[in-house]
Amino acid sequence: LINLQEQITRIEKEIAKTQKDYDIYDRKLQNEKFVNSAPAEVVAETKQKANEFKEKLVSLQESLTNFQ
Repeated sequence: LINLQEQITRIEKEIAKTQKDYDIYDRKLQNEKFVNSAPAEVVAETKQKANEFKEKLVSLQESLTNFQ
């Protein structure tokens, strides 16, 4: 059996890490200088990464809600 509190703690840590990762990409996208001067491919990759982290956050938060 999986200890429920351990599982909740693991998910909370994963949420914190994913939020930090998301924030890095989000800050880049909010920086006009980056968006205007970086190659379109780099901006697109950054948007894709931000979206991936955002989706992961939603999924983790749903998992956490299910455990609580």
